[in-house]
Amino acid sequence: MRRMVALHDAEVESMIITLLFKQSAMGDTNAVVRTRYLPFQFSPMGPSVKGAWLEADIKRAIHLFQEVQNRGPRDSVIMLGSQRANYLVECKVADLFNCKPFERASGKPSVPFYLCYRGFDRQVPSCFGGLSGPPGLTGTAKRGTYYIDENNRWISLEWKQAVQDAGIVIVIREPERVELVVIGFSGRATCALGKELVENPEKFWPEEFRLRGADNGGERPEPDEGRGGSRKRGEKTGTTIEVDGKEIGIYACRATFCNGSIDENRLIQDEFEVDRVDVIPLGEKVLRRFLDKRRAAKR
Repeated sequence: MRRMVALHDAEVESMIITLLFKQSAMGDTNAVVRTRYLPFQFSPMGPSVKGAWLEADIKRAIHLFQEVQNRGPRDSVIMLGSQRANYLVECKVADLFNCKPFERASGKPSVPFYLCYRGFDRQVPSCFGGLSGPPGLTGTAKRGTYYIDENNRWISLEWKQAVQDAGIVIVIREPERVELVVIGFSGRATCALGKELVENPEKFWPEEFRLRGADNGGERPEPDEGRGGSRKRGEKTGTTIEVDGKEIGIYACRATFCNGSIDENRLIQDEFEVDRVDVIPLGEKVLRRFLDKRRAAKR
């Protein structure tokens, strides 16, 4: 059996491990990093995913997810990749929104984001993804990432090969630990979002905007202009709500690439340089609608 790991997921993992061992980033904290890979079985004959292989993979994923959930009170967790490549992500999203993993929602959506697969993607059954559009969408579905806005509408961040891509970042904070889930629509999106998280974490942390130049005699400097756009003075960098003692924020992210030309003969090898990553926090109303429903269901 061949053993493989996705190139872009491995690149994000390397960036995060490097960060965790930097004294400038971690101070006196001694990080102990453990990597777990969750294998899945697949057929190179096509994108279909079903049968005994899928059942065995799901059983293995649920067992490992339960291990992760029962970790120590200071053990943080980072999950990388889409649900098509990392079944723990599917388990985590289903647990967070109190729905069944590996089953499409019927009727109203259970999750406020969705990945609409391409025809050649592995067709993994999911509570937040599939070949058809998200539940309740009217009109033709576009391949890519969707999220629900404050007006209860599905907003599309369309996948455009070598031009733009997107995904979702979930941040869950407790007093002594953090959970991060980086879900790229493609491997390149996971890489772009993971790099943005490492290099510009303030976009994903809902702290009040920290003014530069604290010793400037009380003058208020102009806000930074970043790849994700400008921020107003005092504006929070994200929106979170508290659920069961956990602070939760969810961010839809769109990555735009610099080089938009495609060489079909080098599509796998080519690396597309990221021009900018736009980080869009899901609004408080949306988070409360979906996460409070989870809390009520578990009472």
